[in-house]
Amino acid sequence: MDEHRVAKHLVLGVGLVAGIFCATVHADDCVRSRPRPIFPASRDDIQSHRFTIESDHEAVEQFRLDTLTQVKVEHGGCEYVVTKLRFESPTLFAKTYSDALAYETAVSLLRRLNDARPDSSFDLELASRTLMKEARKGRGGKIGRELAVQGDGVSPLQAVILIDAAGREQSRGFLAVTLFRGPL
Repeated sequence: MDEHRVAKHLVLGVGLVAGIFCATVHADDCVRSRPRPIFPASRDDIQSHRFTIESDHEAVEQFRLDTLTQVKVEHGGCEYVVTKLRFESPTLFAKTYSDALAYETAVSLLRRLNDARPDSSFDLELASRTLMKEARKGRGGKIGRELAVQGDGVSPLQAVILIDAAGREQSRGFLAVTLFRGPL
């Protein structure tokens, strides 16, 4: 009987300690550091740069690459580092669209961003090479396919890229690309 009572108190004590520990960990405790701008506002190829902190682990960076191409960069993630890029322009996919063309366009745009010398945790040149390699495999690339960026980190911290969506909305073309790494 005493052994049963001791075991019961031990279980209760462990549960109490676990409850206190869990109560000190909040849902918004984040491993990821506070986001910062990755594109330098001082470069001639980055126009109308804005950076807005949304929370301790989310921010939005916006700028133009040229008079027609608008770029929105969403910084986020908690256990993962996530960078979402959205390109919009009236000239994107104005004449035709295909997944293969989306891959080629993403390669070109990522290389333009890389030329701006971003301070990013992702290697945009390696990411663009990954998309180009996938596009040349004969499948032409597929929207939504996650691709490991070889040479940019090691498992489980290897960078992954995917083209989320591409096409036209109203009179503008768009291309959405996500890069992520984690869990941290």
